[in-house]
Amino acid sequence: MKYKPLNTYGSISLSIGCFITFAATIFIMIAVILFQADFFTALLLIAISAITNIIFLYFFIDFIFIKNIVINEKGIKYKAINKKLFIKWCDIKTIGVIYGPLAVPVIHFATIDAEGIPRETLAKTFTKANITDKHIKFNYRKGMEDTIRLYWKEDILGIDIE
Repeated sequence: MKYKPLNTYGSISLSIGCFITFAATIFIMIAVILFQADFFTALLLIAISAITNIIFLYFFIDFIFIKNIVINEKGIKYKAINKKLFIKWCDIKTIGVIYGPLAVPVIHFATIDAEGIPRETLAKTFTKANITDKHIKFNYRKGMEDTIRLYWKEDILGIDIE
């Protein structure tokens, strides 16, 4: 089963990034016109604007189109424009759903064994963890549990989400 990661913070930062990039471009154009900048200054400002737009476009394409999660009989695969990760089912020791910032449930697949770790400590560890070859996380959605249960017979921590 293939999923697109939902990312609330990513959506917010993408909107802010879009606004800042647009505002910077307009500001640069106004500055060039108002101050009647010489050719090289105008060229430099336009080049800076173009570079900013290209960088933003890279992250926009990465965020909107490229990222996906595949859950299948082999394991969990995370694919982004700059990162490809895979964790086999036999390597996964803990699966947990934790409410992240903004009360969004986030599912975590980790190679660390959660047995004996207090739930509060585990929640803090998971929340701060980046996506690595030992830890993959993305927003939990209804129906995802059924897909996971096809391949994972152990407990899923915090799965009591409605």
